Amino acid sequence: MTAGREGSMNVKWIAGAVGVVALIGVCLVVSMTLMPPEAEVQVKGTFVPWVITWGMVWLTAAMGLAIAGFMVAVGLGKFSSDV
Repeated sequence: MTAGREGSMNVKWIAGAVGVVALIGVCLVVSMTLMPPEAEVQVKGTFVPWVITWGMVWLTAAMGLAIAGFMVAVGLGKFSSDV
């Protein structure tokens, strides 16, 4: 593998990580748009499902950050991408 090709592979991993972070942002924006406010949920009595749903949204965001961090690490050569 030549040095130029290896460098372009690194950029692809980092660009992919940026894409993952962008998808996290989309996920959070869509969630904030679709989820009702806390005050409305407490009046309806559906607070527990609301909290569980937000927990899943934030867990998804945290997992996305972990994946993006791993992708950056592979792109910087901290881990091998050979499987």
